[in-house]
Amino acid sequence: MNCPEAIILADKVRELALDFESARDFVNSPEGRAFVKRAYLMIMGKAMRGSCVNCHMDAFIEVACFIKHPKFKEIMESLYQFKNSMVRELVIGEASVTVTNHNITDEYAELMLIECPVLAENMNKPEDWEKRVAKRKASLTTAEAVETEEVVEKKKKVKKVIE
Repeated sequence: MNCPEAIILADKVRELALDFESARDFVNSPEGRAFVKRAYLMIMGKAMRGSCVNCHMDAFIEVACFIKHPKFKEIMESLYQFKNSMVRELVIGEASVTVTNHNITDEYAELMLIECPVLAENMNKPEDWEKRVAKRKASLTTAEAVETEEVVEKKKKVKKVIE
């Protein structure tokens, strides 16, 4: 998303969310409705639906909840974005993360591109993405590389047993 304006808007949403009564009054004002529409577009990446007071309050609450994501700032500053709202599963060690445009970070994108460089065709990315991915790959620790090789070997053994 790479948008400093979204981070400024998020700070204002955080401030407003501290006092629900004040937030409700603000969202009910013409200035507040315009703010919520802009914040929703910039932070959520899409236009909000509806134009009633409840729709604006729902959108405000949705944004307020979204900005609580622990990697919110990284997501907003990410240089990568999926085209056509893709959803990808990223396996990190024994855990997996479902990655969308709403939680993609540079780290997630580069790890996915290490595993599957063809994904680059379906992403908006910086011009130097190949260098970034190579640097990320080189920065993986030896232990992670060894663990990856062990997993590949185990998969090969399992495949042989199945065959």
